[in-house]
Amino acid sequence: MHSQQFIVIAVRGKGRHRGKEEVVDTLITVDDVLVFATATAIYCTFAIPRDTFATKVVTQGNVFTVNVFAEAKKPTISGKEDGEWCDLFDRFGLEREESEAIDCPRIKGVADWAECEVQSMIPIDQHCILIGKVAKKSTTFK
Repeated sequence: MHSQQFIVIAVRGKGRHRGKEEVVDTLITVDDVLVFATATAIYCTFAIPRDTFATKVVTQGNVFTVNVFAEAKKPTISGKEDGEWCDLFDRFGLEREESEAIDCPRIKGVADWAECEVQSMIPIDQHCILIGKVAKKSTTFK
């Protein structure tokens, strides 16, 4: 990804939200996403803190979307909130749209996006490396 972009990961899965177990959507901010290709597929990988609400949700749902904002459209998002007690889409004024290939929201109006299925989660110290296989992407996603 490019340094002029801001990346937000959207996830959907079961989680204890506002005190009850339900299917929830939440957001994760990341510094960078590595995109790589093999002979048969395209993958996205990034590191996330290991013991957060969002990490538990992506573990349950096994899907995520990579949402790339151009610098000029970068939203103000605090990485300290993890969505356990509030809807982060609403909190940060972001509009959802349903993905085409997976059961997970994308953020409407982003410059680029990729819809991914979790292939592996590798715990490393206080973080987890998440690897997702791209199921569908915008035509300009790199």
